[in-house]
Amino acid sequence: RIKGEFPWIPVVVMSTLGDPNQLLEAIEAGAAGYVLKSSGLQYIGDAVRGALLGETPIDEEMTRQLLRRMGDESSN
Repeated sequence: RIKGEFPWIPVVVMSTLGDPNQLLEAIEAGAAGYVLKSSGLQYIGDAVRGALLGETPIDEEMTRQLLRRMGDESSN
């Protein structure tokens, strides 16, 4: 909804869930990034600042899980 109303605002999703499916849904909905609440204040702050600068901050563990899952799907 935020991207529909304000497409120029970068949105960083902050979640307690480390679910690659939710990461993909967030990106498909236009999120500029995805961080876990457990990441710590410094990382979350850096992610928000990075998104404002055009970066795509995504939690590293989430990225590993997503790539692993994609690798598993491509080998089937």
